[in-house]
Amino acid sequence: MRNPSTNSDAAWDRLRVAVAGKEGGRVDKHFGAVETFLIYDLSAADHELVEKRTIDALALPDEERRTTIVRILRDCRVLLIEKVGEAPKKLLADAGIDATDKFKGRDIEAALAELAAERL
Repeated sequence: MRNPSTNSDAAWDRLRVAVAGKEGGRVDKHFGAVETFLIYDLSAADHELVEKRTIDALALPDEERRTTIVRILRDCRVLLIEKVGEAPKKLLADAGIDATDKFKGRDIEAALAELAAERL
């Protein structure tokens, strides 16, 4: 059983992934432009969309946007994104989230399948 209090997914068969794009679409949102993240649970065999997280809806009063994003993605190990600057990438990395633009412009389904093949 997965322990949600740990940042390590090495011992688990599933990987939680955030995607900056629209459902059924492509990895095509810049860090500064994304409004909603698609949250997937990924296994070697499949993936499942488990949630959509909208930044504005989950922001705390007076919370800085980047802080909100890191907080709402804290349970994700990977963020698939079209483009992210060095400062937000470091904030995410410090929270244990690997923000990657390796799959930018790619179909989300194909990107998730390739990520699963690489990491699971």
